[in-house]
Amino acid sequence: MIQVKKKTVLTKITLAVRFNLLISLAISTFLLILLNANNCFAINSFEEIKNYLINKTNLENNDLSQLENGKMVSKLLAVDNKKEVAVFGVIPINTQPDLAFQAFQESLIRQSSKSSNDFGSFSNPPTPEDVQNLTLEDRDIEDLKKCEIGNCNVKLSAEMIERFQKEIDWNAPDYAKQATKLYRQMILDYVRDYLLRGDAALIKYDDKKDTVNLADENSSLLNESILVNDFAPDFAKYIKDFPHSELPNITQSITWAKVKFGLKPVIIVTQTINYRIENTDVSPQIFSVTKQIYANHYFESSLGLAAVIKAQDNKDNPKSYLLYSNYSRSDALGGTLGKLARKTVETQAVDKLETLLQTARYISESKSADPDESTSFSGQPDLIKNYSFWLLSMLVIAALLFWFALRKTSKKGVLKTNKSA
Repeated sequence: MIQVKKKTVLTKITLAVRFNLLISLAISTFLLILLNANNCFAINSFEEIKNYLINKTNLENNDLSQLENGKMVSKLLAVDNKKEVAVFGVIPINTQPDLAFQAFQESLIRQSSKSSNDFGSFSNPPTPEDVQNLTLEDRDIEDLKKCEIGNCNVKLSAEMIERFQKEIDWNAPDYAKQATKLYRQMILDYVRDYLLRGDAALIKYDDKKDTVNLADENSSLLNESILVNDFAPDFAKYIKDFPHSELPNITQSITWAKVKFGLKPVIIVTQTINYRIENTDVSPQIFSVTKQIYANHYFESSLGLAAVIKAQDNKDNPKSYLLYSNYSRSDALGGTLGKLARKTVETQAVDKLETLLQTARYISESKSADPDESTSFSGQPDLIKNYSFWLLSMLVIAALLFWFALRKTSKKGVLKTNKSA
């Protein structure tokens, strides 16, 4: 009886860990947009900015008053999917858009400096050297040994799961090396296929009984996202049709990162697409969208975007508005533990978002007085590194929540054992 109850407690703890880490990731991704071109949604005045935010994010009068007074506004966005968490924030910055963009990137870097992770980028076309430093955790390899379709602790497609069972000699002394080599080849082939076929190449996660179709997930997140669909519909179409459509001034990259959470590292493959338009009448416009195309734990899907908006009636005034939104989904949010911890996690997610935006404003306004500071846009910033480190900033929160879940479930287990005795 006691042994059975211990297993039940361990199961609950495992779910708690997965959930809390997952939501720590939930406010992920990051991207930066600087806007206002003729073929995009035109922001002619601050009043139009306010009306847009009222319609799309349900900002209230108090929120708008804060924005007018130069203060930041942040909130959770309403979602229909119980597995989803969405956040949004906007902050006025007294500088031109290019400098605000650079400051946002630096804010991400500052949040990343306290942690470390492994990462790499893919060539086009991808080569084996791109993944030579990608490694699996020992616990993941052991999980793969007993992995079955519909019952696996690593997110994989049915085909991937079958290959691990058929192509690896799990009785051989070097089975770990075999598994790592096969995993690298799978990721390499997957990215190659994605670059050729786009979303049609995205896999279905078959690690649980309920299959998750990544193409459907990404399409759903893009359709419900604010900013890019309204400000740059041509760019939104390009993202949906990638790689079968063309648009000038596009740069894209695919990167992988192994984020070391301490409890359970996660491997993430992310695509970043940047789009810049120069316009002589208004500030330059730069769009950047990052979408997750694979994660071996926790994530089902994630899409991040942001914008720096400068109204056309404000050409001589350096004030810009930095906006950020992120949409993420996880399989753990739909469970009982998800309902219990959602409020706490959402609060912490908004807090982290506010820190990111406030740091960006501080950096931007501090540098605006230095005319020699470079503000050029490279086209391919190391966003995945910043993204992964930003997620790591949530580790302390995840650890605290895990400790709480451990304490709670342990107490219940002791009480039930005492009653049985």
